[in-house]
Amino acid sequence: MSDTAVPCETLKAWIAKNPNQSYALPKQRDTTMRDLTEGSLSNKTWTSVPVEPATPLSCILYQTDPMYSLTPVSARHSFLREKCTELESSFVGILKGRQWPVRRTAEAIISASTGGSSSCSTLGWKAMAALHQCQIVWFDEGQKLLQFYPQDVHTWTMENPVYFFSNLANQVLQPPSSWSQRGLAKWLSDKEHDGWRVNYEEADGTMEELQTLARDVGAQIVGKLHKAELMKRVGRARALKTLLEWEATS
Repeated sequence: MSDTAVPCETLKAWIAKNPNQSYALPKQRDTTMRDLTEGSLSNKTWTSVPVEPATPLSCILYQTDPMYSLTPVSARHSFLREKCTELESSFVGILKGRQWPVRRTAEAIISASTGGSSSCSTLGWKAMAALHQCQIVWFDEGQKLLQFYPQDVHTWTMENPVYFFSNLANQVLQPPSSWSQRGLAKWLSDKEHDGWRVNYEEADGTMEELQTLARDVGAQIVGKLHKAELMKRVGRARALKTLLEWEATS
């Protein structure tokens, strides 16, 4: 399908055909707030905040729009629908390229905005990050897993804010006022030291290209590695090199 504007009624018709559209995310267990504040992800200076309705857009608005955070939960659904309509009418002109198939992206945006069984899809998170020009650290407390949107951290910039959201989109982790995203590389390294898995995007290329890139990004490669392992190590080193450069910025 070509990247042309899609009528709102057409988008709604697509979603109406989805047999799972009415399903909702499961309620988060009551102990989550305690787990986040006492667990290894955060410390006493970080604050975990429950977000309802639980959608990626809801998390982003909680961080970026003071009116949304002050709006009663009962009125937030209409707030989300209005914002969803704005995104539906504008995303085609913003999200371009093969990674953004129009129909699937439209469905993902609607689900990520207003809820449903697929509200936390990878495409939905990616679209929300791209449309709001933010960078998301996504955490799964149960699996001790961290990943990113956009996924290619080596393209992240200091100009765009970094937000911390739970994988179910029902928690926002807020750093203390003294924290700066210049310290993100150390924060991630500390999480790995605490046993968290961090899904850095793998580097791609031939063995020769990967070895060259490994030298460029300062990856410590000892001995011979299979290509799959080399892709992982170079991808991690490339991402951390970008974040470490933030520390040197004034």
